[in-house]
Amino acid sequence: MKIKQTSRKIEKFTGDLVAYFVHQQDKKMPVCTNKYIQKKMKLAYQAGDFSGKEGETFLFYPSDKKKLATSRVLVVGLGKAEESKQVNGPRPADAWRENYRKGGGSVSQAAMKAKAKKLLVAVPDSFILDRQEITECIVEGLGLGAYQFKKYMKTDEDDNQHEVDEILLYA
Repeated sequence: MKIKQTSRKIEKFTGDLVAYFVHQQDKKMPVCTNKYIQKKMKLAYQAGDFSGKEGETFLFYPSDKKKLATSRVLVVGLGKAEESKQVNGPRPADAWRENYRKGGGSVSQAAMKAKAKKLLVAVPDSFILDRQEITECIVEGLGLGAYQFKKYMKTDEDDNQHEVDEILLYA
């Protein structure tokens, strides 16, 4: 699995999957920076299928290739920012690092399930962590989520079809 950074526009990405991270809002729809994805997410939110809770995912197939050229879009919920501010638990920054790791793992697992070979991950902004820390946590999660213990498995000729070849990070 190759991991690279890119500055190419997300709308022009022609790979298999684009992943976005969103925060759960208090009784409101989660906010995404891409307007096309925001419209699709609004339909899922109104149907009660996606609210941005921690670990929640929303996968859809874009119909308008002019607005988004990729085959699939995955939106991953990170939960509420307020829930990470626990007095007796982990510090807020540590809790958010773990949320981003779990989110990265969710992206890897969804990509393998969808048999995606090339994916782009949009690194979100945060008021608690800087972009470098967020990127590091997401990459750790991507690696952990993609791990497969294959020591005792029989090998097939199409065994590696579920592995992601390339991940681009858009920051």
